[in-house]
Amino acid sequence: MVPRFRRDADFAAFFRYSKLPVVLYVCTISSFWFLIDWEYGISNGVFGMAKFDWMTGTPGAVTICDLQGIVVEMNDKAAEMFSKYGGKALIGKSLIDCHPEPSRSKLVRFLQTGESNVYTIEKNGIRKLIYQAPWYSDNQRCGMIELSLEIPFELPHFVR
Repeated sequence: MVPRFRRDADFAAFFRYSKLPVVLYVCTISSFWFLIDWEYGISNGVFGMAKFDWMTGTPGAVTICDLQGIVVEMNDKAAEMFSKYGGKALIGKSLIDCHPEPSRSKLVRFLQTGESNVYTIEKNGIRKLIYQAPWYSDNQRCGMIELSLEIPFELPHFVR
């Protein structure tokens, strides 16, 4: 004869003595907070889980364009850096049109091939590292991101 749960007593005993209710409770609460955070983005400060807003919290300029060279995002530092060209008004405009030759041809090539471009510059007494690389979403190349970081003139180099 196969044992059966009696409606109330055995079912209650099963849950009282097994770990399943704890697991279900923890999974339910975890899923609930994950869904709430995902939907409303409230994990900033909830239970000590702070999110880092890398676009505004980064000390360098961050500019992002799509595969056609259209600016889709820029942080405040990039808007400040490009203020004489329109700042945040550059969002939705072509990066290609903003560059003279030979930079324009290089930019078009990087957008087509997905190559990275890394170099340093000095302008107005400030030295910068420029890092241009493709960005991806769902393993699809979507455009290019440019990071512009101020660097010291004497930069140590370590071989590890």
